[in-house]
Amino acid sequence: MKKALLIIGIIVGLLVISPFLLLGVYALDFVYYDANDDKAEKAALGYLEEKYGERFEIDDVEYNHILGDDEGSYILSVHPEARPDITFGVDTTEKYQVTRDGYKESNWSNQFRKEMIPIIEPLFQGTGEYYVYGSFPSEIEERYQFEDSYQTIYQENPH
Repeated sequence: MKKALLIIGIIVGLLVISPFLLLGVYALDFVYYDANDDKAEKAALGYLEEKYGERFEIDDVEYNHILGDDEGSYILSVHPEARPDITFGVDTTEKYQVTRDGYKESNWSNQFRKEMIPIIEPLFQGTGEYYVYGSFPSEIEERYQFEDSYQTIYQENPH
């Protein structure tokens, strides 16, 4: 009888404690990776400086681990030191490998905005900048280099 009560007590105890243990392990996952933001920053800065040949600054780092995914990722908000008006995203794996950067598209979008805001601004009387944003399909991004200007892309792809 004592043995049966002991087994029942252990099972009930595990059922009561296990959700807290699982939440603790899940929370520990975020604490660990958030504590390693500097490694993601270092990997992203090294990648960007090598790829574009200029210096960048990190504005924000966020760790994200979607339930069901094996690995999480870091999402960094970055801007070039020389042009703080261009902010873009960089994604890295939790193993600190860069998987995507949006500098090329943000650069072209910034050029588009500078060209379009003076045209749109009179229509919206002071709020035109909120309505101007350029987006570029992946085919365009693959076909053109960072150094190509928005005007070059537009002249070759008017649609």
